[in-house]
This record gives sequence, structure tokens and C-alpha cells, in this order.
Amino acid sequence: MSLPIPVLVFRLTSRIKAFSQVDDSPTRKYGGTGLGLALSQRLCELIGGRITMESTVGVGSTFTIEIPAILGDPLTTSTLDLDELPSQVTSEQPVTIDESVPVVPVSNAIILVIDDDPTVGTMIQRLMASGEAYVVTATTGAEGLRLATDLVPDLIVLDLKLPDLHGLEVLARLRDNPELTNIPIVVLTIDEQSRRSITFPIAEYLVKPVALETLLEVVKRYCRPQSTSSTDHILLVEDDQRLAELLERTLRAAGWSVEVTFDGEAGLTAALTRPPGLILLDYMLPKLDGLQFLAQLRTDPIGQTIPVILMTARDLSTDERQQLAASADAIQHKANLDIETLITHIRTMLMHARSTSADSTVSG
Repeated sequence: MSLPIPVLVFRLTSRIKAFSQVDDSPTRKYGGTGLGLALSQRLCELIGGRITMESTVGVGSTFTIEIPAILGDPLTTSTLDLDELPSQVTSEQPVTIDESVPVVPVSNAIILVIDDDPTVGTMIQRLMASGEAYVVTATTGAEGLRLATDLVPDLIVLDLKLPDLHGLEVLARLRDNPELTNIPIVVLTIDEQSRRSITFPIAEYLVKPVALETLLEVVKRYCRPQSTSSTDHILLVEDDQRLAELLERTLRAAGWSVEVTFDGEAGLTAALTRPPGLILLDYMLPKLDGLQFLAQLRTDPIGQTIPVILMTARDLSTDERQQLAASADAIQHKANLDIETLITHIRTMLMHARSTSADSTVSG
């Protein structure tokens, strides 16, 4: 009789994680990407483990991670099916900070693969050199559009045969979005005839099956890792030393340089002396609070265009939000701090700031 495999079991309870722009309209809300869960699942599979989930809409989800105590003795049951996750959760209850969430270095290019065959994304990831690109796969058109909006990738690889939307409709929606319209799109499909139906600009049209060398050459041609400029450092103004240390460590791991100050006056001096690419600003600070900091920052020409994410431990009233709308770009609730989502949106805001700066330079 064979003995049972010793198993280590970990349970994590997750609830909705809030990150919002100051404008609360539906078109301005950020959502999470779900990348951390997919990475966790893959890591568990690599060491013979599994992830299972119990989820209740409006309440939250419990994820159970089981790994063999002796590596090399894989567990036999299937891993978590990501499609079982609820598509919409409305509660906003606090979560604990997970300091182990994998972080995508900002120097990595992001490739979004929209294909109902997930092996396409896996193949592209294996073709790319380590650290050269980070590949995210969406198996439906709707999921692909959501991830494209969340991540603003450097390259999109698009299949035309999708289970929910035709690839041509996905292409039209991508090109209709001002933030996505200039992203190179490589169409990779078995449908050779649809080439004539494409009226929107694309980078390449490849017909499956395609030689791996050809696919790699095309992807590398249009995909360039993000370069980090000297102004892409982040100023963190936070008097909670534990939170400041966590954020500083995480942001540095993502590839940014970080300057930390612990009161409003020191933060304002740092912002105007060495203008950062972005400011993470606590609401309640000694010497100068967040509102006073923003008022003085925005009156100085140097600080008028620096993106600011205001972090707060309490809910803001409508009046407070209206007061902040002209000076803060986004609000992060500390009780619902989601490191992965925060990193994603910092990256997006820095890219947008660089793009706006470049446009101003050209027009000037």
C-alpha cells in the first residue's frame, strides 16, 4: 500500500481591491489585471502543486495552495480554472498586503496575445529571451479588450477566430481607443481570406501555421522594451514607515528609482528640487497634509504636470473628491492596497506622462 504524499497547505482570502481615479465616472475606473493569480498558478504547477478556489460574489474568494512537501512528487488533481472566477464583484472590503506578489520590471515590453489557443502566448514567451518581454494571454475578445485597456501593451498579437467576438470587431475597437490606436497589431490567424476585409492599419498579417523563426522576427521587429528615463523616478511621501518601506522595496523591484520623504514639507522640497516622474502622496502628513501639498505643488510651474496618486486611509466625501479633482490624478485606498494593480497603473501613468511631454515638445 502506497503512503500518501506529504502536502503543505496555504490558504489566502482575497476581497475586492480598490484603485480609482478622482473622477468616478465609469469610463475612468481602473480594474485589476489578474496577472498575479495566473503567475501563482504556473509557479505551483512547476513544482507539482495546485491552486483551488472557493468564491462567493459580493463576499470574496479563498485560494488554497497545495504543494508537495517533497519536491518531485506531483499532486494528481487539476489546478485552478481561472474561468471560474466571478466576472464582477461589488464589495469593497479590506485586504491584507501581499508582499510576495510578482512584479513585472518596467523595462520589459508587454505583449498581449488575444487567441483562444493559450499555447500561442506560451510559445511566444518561450521564444523571447529572458527579461525581454512579458506575455499576457486573453482567450476571448472581451478579455483582450479589457487587458489592452488595463495594460496598454507594446504589441498585440490578434487571432480573428475568437469564441465571442470576431477579430475584426476587436481590431476596430482597439483602433477606436485613443490610448491604443497606435499600438502595433500583428494578426495571426488561420483565416487567410479575411486579409481583404481589414480596413484598419495593422503591422503584419500572418497565416497559421507560421514558422517559429518568422513569428519571432516579426514580434521582435515591433516590440521594444520600455526605456526608463532619468525622470522616471518616483517620489513617495508617506509617514507610515512600514508602508513606506514596503512600497519603496516593491517599486525598486519593478525597476524605478525611489525617493522617500516622511512629511509634507520635505516632500514638496524634493518634488520641486528634483521633479519626479510620479508622486505617491499620503493624505494625512505632518507639517503639510496632502491637500496643502497639492495646492503648493500645482502653483509652481515645475509641479503642474507631475502625476500624483493620493493615498488615503479613509473614504473621501463628494466635496473632498471635487476639491481633489483639479490637482490629484488618482486615489489609492490604503485599506484596499493592491500592489500589482498599483504597479500597473503607475506604469500606465508614466507612459502617458512621457507621451504628453513628447507631444508638447513637438508642437512647441
